[in-house]
Amino acid sequence: MKKILNTKVMVTLALLIAINLILTRIFVIYFSDFSRFDLGNVPLILAGLFFGPAAGAIAGAAADILGSVVLSGRGWFPPLTIGPVLMGLIPGLLRRFLIKKNTLPRVLAIVILTEAVASLAWKAWCLATLYHVDYSIVFIARLPVVILLMAVETALVYILFKRLLKVLRPQ
Repeated sequence: MKKILNTKVMVTLALLIAINLILTRIFVIYFSDFSRFDLGNVPLILAGLFFGPAAGAIAGAAADILGSVVLSGRGWFPPLTIGPVLMGLIPGLLRRFLIKKNTLPRVLAIVILTEAVASLAWKAWCLATLYHVDYSIVFIARLPVVILLMAVETALVYILFKRLLKVLRPQ
């Protein structure tokens, strides 16, 4: 079996996790308890694209647990960790689709699918459960921000993936 987590991968994942923590916990705009604007998903999507679904999922879990326990005044709600796990896992599962041909529509498809499952479906359900609010209210509150995030994340992932591909060849 091929060794998946070599030193280069572990160091790169650690950097992506650190970037996620900065973007998610420091450079963030809160609109409500249900909705915030941050670009912390970009490093998790890149982790999955470059190193596969397992590494992307591990990066998502590590980033969420560290961020929640160390940098959040709100504490850790374990079901919410599945959202960041999915943010790294889904792009990792779809990476062959993008590696064959890196085009903007392919990146858009990956980001839309990932955000729809992880942010709109899963995180909205978790937040509705946590705050004892109807799912539709949370979903509607999150929808405009997630649509904006999809556009920004697509542009960033497209540019960064193209530029970093030469340095971080997928394993």
